[in-house]
Amino acid sequence: MGISTVLDTQVLATSGADGDVLTQQADGTYLAETPSAGGSPGGSTGEIQYNNAGAFGGTVALAYAASGTHFAVTAQAATDVPVVVKAAASQTANLQEWQDSAGTVLTAITKDGVLSLPQGNATTPSIKMGTSNDGIAISGPSTFMNFILNGTTRLLFGANSMRFSGYGTKDAPSFSWIDKTNAGMYVNTLGVNSPVAIAHVGNMMAEFNRYRGNSFFAIASNYPCVIVNANASQTVDVQQWVDGAGVVGLAVGSNANDLVLNATTGTKFGTAATQKLSMWGATPIVQPTTAIADAAFNSNMSGMMDGSATFGGYTVGQIVTALKNIGALA
Repeated sequence: MGISTVLDTQVLATSGADGDVLTQQADGTYLAETPSAGGSPGGSTGEIQYNNAGAFGGTVALAYAASGTHFAVTAQAATDVPVVVKAAASQTANLQEWQDSAGTVLTAITKDGVLSLPQGNATTPSIKMGTSNDGIAISGPSTFMNFILNGTTRLLFGANSMRFSGYGTKDAPSFSWIDKTNAGMYVNTLGVNSPVAIAHVGNMMAEFNRYRGNSFFAIASNYPCVIVNANASQTVDVQQWVDGAGVVGLAVGSNANDLVLNATTGTKFGTAATQKLSMWGATPIVQPTTAIADAAFNSNMSGMMDGSATFGGYTVGQIVTALKNIGALA
């Protein structure tokens, strides 16, 4: 063993080998030694290494594999939080990103913790549920959100509207808005002869159909089909029937008692002579003609027809008075 001086530094001569390195000793000299491998890895194969009090340590909580699941994080206790992503004090970039192979961001967690999803459509929803095309598509700007079932949009939220599509049944409507008593609104679209919407409140139900008109009916025999309630200080008609031009043809007055008739065209009670009509509980009859039987005529004592003569027990004067009382004569 010899001593040599290199640049005023003493180097302890050793036999050495290729690849050895010089390491400084405590006395200031350098010794040729085989480089250290840094210590043996801790834990089992695949476990991520960490500094364990100055030595290598392996943790089962973090595991790596060359294929399949490359990186796995496993909580070691029920109270553990497996992964925490913590922002910087003035974070501007996303906290987390999922990218495609070209580096394009598909989904991200923004700096504010907002979930940022890509725009979707009926075949590629933004949020997919199950293995079919069921899910939610978020797009824009005119269409805000689509709810998709079997690849078809069933509920669409537009910029200023909400639209339902698809078919429903009485027990499974396309849309329903009900309370715990099953009162509310049902929307079905079963075809030409099926209701578009049904409103159900208590023992009353209304059916609205664009093809065959609207219907109101009672669920129970002791309830009315339709109730129209006036305001306590009602000043306009309680109900009106109008033509295509908006002209009122018939109305129920503000007191809910009077029937308001049209002053231009007029109103018919019965549109054909064969239609039956009656008043005050009498049996309805068709329009009377001269074919009906005469009322019994009773002349006065002189046998002459004057004011005391009667027809069916009524004098002519009584008949005229009755017609005036009901407004038939002025």
